Amino acid sequence: MKVTSLDVSNLFSFADFSLRFQDGLTVIVGPNGAGKSNVVRALDAVGKLLDWADDQSRPPGTVPRVPAGSVVSSYAQASHDGSPADTPIELRLGIQLTTGPERERVVSFFRAALLATLCQESAQATDDTLKGALSSWVLREIDETKLTALFTGTLVFRHAGYETALWEARYEFCHDGRRFEWLLYSFSSWDSIIPQAQDAAAVPAASSTRLCQVLFDQPTTPLPLPDPLPSFDLAKLCLPPGGRLAGLSVSMGTGVFNDRYEPFRKVARVLELPETTGQTSYGFARALRLCVDKSVVVLGEQFRGLGVGGGVPWRAGVYPWETLTAAIPPRDPGFLPLRLFALKNGSSAEDREAFAAIQEQFERLAPGRSFDVTFTGVAMPVTAAAPLGAGQVAVPAAGDGNGSEDRPGAVISVVAWREPPAGQPRQERPIQLHGAGTWEALVLAEALVGSTDRLTVLDEPAINFHPRWQTALREALSEAPGQLLLVTHSSGLIPMETDHDLRRLVRVSNEAGASRPHLLPEKLTARTSARITRTFALSADARGLLLSRGAVLVSGGTELGALPTWWGKGPAAVSLGTPADRDLAILSVEGDGGFANVLTVLHGLSIPWALICDGKSFDVETNWGSHVFRQITTAGIDIPDLVTFVDRINQGRTAKRTMTQALWDEQVAVGASHGVFTVATSWAGDEECIEGLLKRLVPDKLTEAGKLFSESKIRKARWIAQETPCPPEIDALYRQVVAALG
Repeated sequence: MKVTSLDVSNLFSFADFSLRFQDGLTVIVGPNGAGKSNVVRALDAVGKLLDWADDQSRPPGTVPRVPAGSVVSSYAQASHDGSPADTPIELRLGIQLTTGPERERVVSFFRAALLATLCQESAQATDDTLKGALSSWVLREIDETKLTALFTGTLVFRHAGYETALWEARYEFCHDGRRFEWLLYSFSSWDSIIPQAQDAAAVPAASSTRLCQVLFDQPTTPLPLPDPLPSFDLAKLCLPPGGRLAGLSVSMGTGVFNDRYEPFRKVARVLELPETTGQTSYGFARALRLCVDKSVVVLGEQFRGLGVGGGVPWRAGVYPWETLTAAIPPRDPGFLPLRLFALKNGSSAEDREAFAAIQEQFERLAPGRSFDVTFTGVAMPVTAAAPLGAGQVAVPAAGDGNGSEDRPGAVISVVAWREPPAGQPRQERPIQLHGAGTWEALVLAEALVGSTDRLTVLDEPAINFHPRWQTALREALSEAPGQLLLVTHSSGLIPMETDHDLRRLVRVSNEAGASRPHLLPEKLTARTSARITRTFALSADARGLLLSRGAVLVSGGTELGALPTWWGKGPAAVSLGTPADRDLAILSVEGDGGFANVLTVLHGLSIPWALICDGKSFDVETNWGSHVFRQITTAGIDIPDLVTFVDRINQGRTAKRTMTQALWDEQVAVGASHGVFTVATSWAGDEECIEGLLKRLVPDKLTEAGKLFSESKIRKARWIAQETPCPPEIDALYRQVVAALG
């Protein structure tokens, strides 16, 4: 399955939020509180709401008007704070069913639902002759080619916004240029198909068009089958405006469902229907639920490890013996040892190859370490379940029948080791004794190996990784198949090596109380992209700008060393907070000509910025090529005052440009009104840079710093700022910067 889009209205921190997905890696960054993790919550909510819609549509007959389950109800209470009361909530997920098993679920459901519904409408539900004829017809007529329109659509969940309202679930799809909604669950009906934007309650369920009428033009019962039976066409089920198709579901326990017929046998297997003797039904939500559940994988808490924080999840404990042959939960961290054990000892080469691939991926993410799974027989007391340890699963067998207090069992353990020096034996230990990062590497290895045909969502991974491991993970994510969504606060995980990386970068910011996504402009030229990647790929500090609430760019190391320290202890910090309090990032662009590349990224991703440059950056006579206003306009930032100034100077390019005091004063004033500042008092000489300010204010400290730190401008400037109070000029500059950032 592919996820194509996510749209959220009036839920969590989203007033109106849209995100588009492509193949490969998408990276979401932003400061704390921006709403990044709410993207993960929204994706998780889709799965839970779809589970709920499947469960709610189960009983036949009138839908009880009862509140949803506690988790789903909590979503209705999590509406956006900035929206008026009773504002509707909507959550939309665009999907494409691309794999054989996903399409098989849809085809199998459709065949069984048509067969069951037609039998019910015929009033001859137990007529084997009728059932056999219809069974042969659905098997012959319905295949993937007839249902192509259903393989691309949008899951839609709506809530009216008031306390007593229920969620509604729909699946939108397009057929022959017209859009339709499959009602998965609503307060008035479910499993009907209606034209999009039509009110489901406008056509009562009792007035719905029967399936036998649209397919066979036979509105009466008992149903006389036409001979021959016509070809199936999905268009017949897509009625014109004002029409509504009767419910289409697989009914069980009504005398209709009989596993003698292949459509029923197959749907029970493919949709994993439990055996039941009661009356129940399964709608299209069941097929979609399985597709989403198996193809949208959200990983967050699984990274935290077993045995971390003083406890082991209860599932990592004693299990009944039949656990080894039962279906294993796919993402529960407590079952990871069992999943690995099942792969290692799988009956198919594909399983064993997957286990080897996980081992290889783990060794890549945790360099110098390896893991394996062990199986040890033990005698276990017949007691209540109790966890043994992280990475271990104890599997007791059934009692021996001799009245013994002990019974045979097995312990499945994940063991890890570091490669020993040559000639020495390796020391295997349970994986939990190798640290939380090692466990996290194992969880990630399993996820990446299984990422094909999935959207794998990684919420803050690698929190226990050191930089080398983070680099390995960043490279692995860029190469992994399928779709991956990375939500991170770590600059070490943000890939910015290629133009492709830049296109997959999404920064979420909170603006006026609402989370909004920002992407770099599509119109970036190859030359601009190359300059950006050169600047950001090799600098974690530069990538760290993407995680801040505001960026301050300075021209060199002296400013980078002195300004943050002075600003952190000056009078302005008392009322405005320090740069750290305000989550401001300060970066040296290493020269007055280095602003443009960084500004392109800051502006494109809507990161507030301010510049502090040397006086030379305002010199139109000798430095016009790197003039700070020209760099800003080159970055695609349209500030009319700066554009007007640049155009005015450019108009005189045939004559010699002359720098004057009046021109200096004009530029400093115009720049300061748009976030461009300088501590210089001139465009030339000693006073054109911050070093001139230090010579004037603290000449003795400057000389002493030169003796202590002869090679590092940053260390010299930081030491000076630590040893001296914040100068009034620098404190005033901080107030200006904060005002410019907003």
